Amino acid sequence: MVHTNARLCVSSAYAGQHWGLSRFDDYFNVHVFQSIYQKGSNVFAAMPSLHSAYPIIVVYYAFKNRLGFAKYILAMVMVGIWLTAVYTSHHYILDVLVGILTAIAGINLFNLLFTKVPALVKFLDRYEAYIS
Repeated sequence: MVHTNARLCVSSAYAGQHWGLSRFDDYFNVHVFQSIYQKGSNVFAAMPSLHSAYPIIVVYYAFKNRLGFAKYILAMVMVGIWLTAVYTSHHYILDVLVGILTAIAGINLFNLLFTKVPALVKFLDRYEAYIS
């Protein structure tokens, strides 16, 4: 039995709805993603996409710390993650865009709080001394 989704067709064996990754299983005639997603409790796309947010933070610090050519590699990986999240139907474009905005807001909020609030600056200085 085949259920039709506007984006792809998946067999009823894919009860966990792992969306685009079922194409991998079908193409290679394996059950890798089927077995993984049948065990998950929440396999649907999330808003915002943290697949999109986390790479922004990594690339931000790569540029901030002047990691040379590595920062460009990381930026390419970041864009690849965004495209893959949409292509595999794990996230809608809106999920990715809101994830990007969430990371940018988080970076700015962190920078604001940890530079302007004396108690947080003191905490961060103590913590840095403790772990070094």
